[in-house]
Amino acid sequence: MLLWIVCAALFLLGFYIRCPYFIQDVQHFIWKVKVKRLISKYRETNYTILDKFLDQVKRQPHKAFIRFKDETLSYQDVDEG
Repeated sequence: MLLWIVCAALFLLGFYIRCPYFIQDVQHFIWKVKVKRLISKYRETNYTILDKFLDQVKRQPHKAFIRFKDETLSYQDVDEG
C-alpha cells in the first residue's frame, strides 16, 4: 500500500514539474464554466428594453411614443416602421 502511495506522489510531483500551471488552468476553466452558467441564467430571466417596448405596443398601440416638433409617432407607428 505504501508503495502505491509513493508511486502516486512521484507521478504527481513529476506531472507538477512538467506542467506547473495545470492547477491554475483547471481553476480558470472551472471559473469560466461558472461565469457562463451565471450569464446563461441571467439571459433566461432577463427582461430587455425591447421586450418592454413590445409589451407597450400590445397594451397601448396608439399612445404617443416620440414627439418631435409637430410630428408625433405612436408605439404602433414605430413598431411598423
